[in-house]
Amino acid sequence: MTNRTNLKLAALLGCLLMLSACAGTTAITGATTPPPVPVPITVTNSIALVATANDALVKAAIAARDAGTISQADCSAIESVSTAISNAGLQMDTELRSADAWTVQQQKLIALLQSTGLAQLKARISTAAYSIVVGLITVANQLSVSLGGPTI
Repeated sequence: MTNRTNLKLAALLGCLLMLSACAGTTAITGATTPPPVPVPITVTNSIALVATANDALVKAAIAARDAGTISQADCSAIESVSTAISNAGLQMDTELRSADAWTVQQQKLIALLQSTGLAQLKARISTAAYSIVVGLITVANQLSVSLGGPTI
C-alpha cells in the first residue's frame, strides 16, 4: 500500500472512531428532570424542619407567657412536649443511621413521633396556647405523612 492509501485509511478509521464515540451520547435540550430524592433523605429533612419548628415553639411559648397571653401551666405543658419531641428527634436520627431495613425504620419512626404527646397536647392547654402550637403540629403532620403515618 502506498502512503496515500494509508493516509485515507487512517482518516477513515479516525472518522469511524469519532462517530462511534458520539453514537453513545445524545444532546438533550431543555430542562432535565433531577433524580428523585430518596425517602430517607426527605425524612431527614423533615426531622430537621420539626426540630426548627420545635425550637421556635418554645421561644414563642416563653414570650407569650412573659406577655401574659398564656399561663405558666400552658407553657410548662408545651415545654414538656417540646422536650419529648427533641428526644424523639435524636432517636429518629439514630434510627435512620441504623442498619434496619427501611420498612422497619419507618414503623419505628412513626412510633417515636406518636410517643411525643403532641397529639394529646390540645386537650391540656388553652386555646391561646394551642394557637402557638399549630405550626409545629403542621410540620409534624408533614413528617408523619412522609413516613406513611397518621396525622394529628
